[in-house]
Amino acid sequence: MRGVLDARGRLPGWTVSQAEYHGEEGRWHVTAVDATHRGRRPMHEAISASGETEVETLNALARLLEERAPSTP
Repeated sequence: MRGVLDARGRLPGWTVSQAEYHGEEGRWHVTAVDATHRGRRPMHEAISASGETEVETLNALARLLEERAPSTP
């Protein structure tokens, strides 16, 4: 979870859902949503990740958020 928090800290306005287990698929799912407003209409970009374990899923989301985050010098 630390990786998700670190990555989200570099993306102000993003929220992360709780990881949910989907028994019929046997997989965990989690989504991060950009809730910031740009102009007159909000632009709600979403990034989702899934995995066989909750930890694997959160780590996958952290990697995707890191790729999305602006680079820091």
